[in-house]
Amino acid sequence: MSAIKPIIREVKQSVLKGFAHAKDKLHQLADNMTKHVDDVAVRVRGQDKFDGPGGNGGGSSTSGGPHYTHGVRFFGQEQLTYYTRDNATLGAPGGDPVFMMPAEDAVNVSDSLDAAIESGMAPSVMNAWRNGEPVYGAMIPVDHLPQWAPTAQDAGGYEHYLPGGQTAVNIGGEHFQNPTREFVVPSGSSLETGTVVFELKDGGVWDIVGVYGR
Repeated sequence: MSAIKPIIREVKQSVLKGFAHAKDKLHQLADNMTKHVDDVAVRVRGQDKFDGPGGNGGGSSTSGGPHYTHGVRFFGQEQLTYYTRDNATLGAPGGDPVFMMPAEDAVNVSDSLDAAIESGMAPSVMNAWRNGEPVYGAMIPVDHLPQWAPTAQDAGGYEHYLPGGQTAVNIGGEHFQNPTREFVVPSGSSLETGTVVFELKDGGVWDIVGVYGR
């Protein structure tokens, strides 16, 4: 797996901007990209590609892998209430593991398009960007929670998932890895004091909506 070069993000942005006006639904993303930007995809493939599953699955908190103090999730306005209501929890109790990126990676996200790419095309973020709606985020203390690199089972067949602990974008069946790391934590824990909820503004500015406390 080779390192991502700066050109990859520019190409991904061009691909996604071209896709913004497509009539197809989100789940047809790969087909649209292949159809409308073949020349761009060929150039990307020549620069950097992942050759498919089979490498190591990344580290975990129980196997000597990274352990983060704060994680960040980006999301659209429809999810904002989940992070601002009384007795808010990180995901539904008993639900699927919650995907996050380390706070030190999230601060490099510069706008809503960047959030869509670096989150690995998280549907809520992608829909917000496509519709010109605000993108929000939450920086959450997670050092008290078990953490591990997401597995295929955690991803539930999501097309943009790539093993190894970094987000990716699937273009025409090929995965292009982002520099952004990802990890998962169990769902359902109460949001800790100090959780920061914000709106992502252009230039990567975090416009604070509120700070969660007991």
